[in-house]
Amino acid sequence: PIPEGSATCTVQPIVNATLTIPEPFVLTPASSPTARYNVPTFVFLITHAGTGKKYLFDLGVRYDWETAFPEGMQAITRDPWDPQIVGDVGEMLKEGGVDPESVDGLIFSHHHWDHTGLISPFPNADLLGGVATFQEGATGDFKDSNGRAVDLAAQIAQAGRVPKPVDFDKEKTEKVGPFEKAVDLLGDGSLWIVQTAGHTPGHVSALVRVQPSPNASYVLLGGDTTHHPSLICPCHHHLRINTSFRRPQDPPGPRTMYNDIPLAWDTMQRTARIEKEGNVMVVVAHDYLLYRVWKGDGTVMFPG
Repeated sequence: PIPEGSATCTVQPIVNATLTIPEPFVLTPASSPTARYNVPTFVFLITHAGTGKKYLFDLGVRYDWETAFPEGMQAITRDPWDPQIVGDVGEMLKEGGVDPESVDGLIFSHHHWDHTGLISPFPNADLLGGVATFQEGATGDFKDSNGRAVDLAAQIAQAGRVPKPVDFDKEKTEKVGPFEKAVDLLGDGSLWIVQTAGHTPGHVSALVRVQPSPNASYVLLGGDTTHHPSLICPCHHHLRINTSFRRPQDPPGPRTMYNDIPLAWDTMQRTARIEKEGNVMVVVAHDYLLYRVWKGDGTVMFPG
């Protein structure tokens, strides 16, 4: 069961960049070997109704990636993902009347470059996510021109900040819906950090209550639980995740979008199960179908 309660939060989607994903990388059978689709990189502003506390779930793509990333990382970022920057998240918040320094927490679904953005506009925010998300070298051995790492852990270390990992093996957890472990971040059931590993070891989602009981409704922010909404849609039960993909620049050996394929598929099935509930909306980080509906709608998208 999903815990009932009266405390709620609002959730507002922000898109700071778009990407292009080759369909065969993430889906089998793909519609064609060359099929590609454009996707958003969703950032979500979560505001607690009772206290006004503000959290961001994911930070999108850093606006300066073309100069900040080292040459090798630029190459694999540009091909095949081709990021197109819409805006800097901090500046987009200001445009909508939110001071970035007022943000209380940054919740990272995982450590990949299209989710970790820039933490510098948010000096007062707790840095939250799975334990593995904050491990040094999580994104590989890429270094900038000064020999410094460019992953999330390096950003945090260079800023002299200390993350607050959510350790599901040590903290008090509850079973929430189909998910075995979740942490009640605010203590009132309005915002849960949910263990959804598979894409990466430390991957988390966020379950947000947006309407109070007795007619409660929820939004599950799924990060990269899946890269294609069809994989959690019951009408497309024949589709599966791709277990490998190859690019010309890749070294020999197995390659996949998922760190642990069986665990990723299990997490996906749990996400699909909660999506079946009539009072739960699932939004993954690159949900191009919802973006098609929401794009340009100032009543939904932040900053409007």
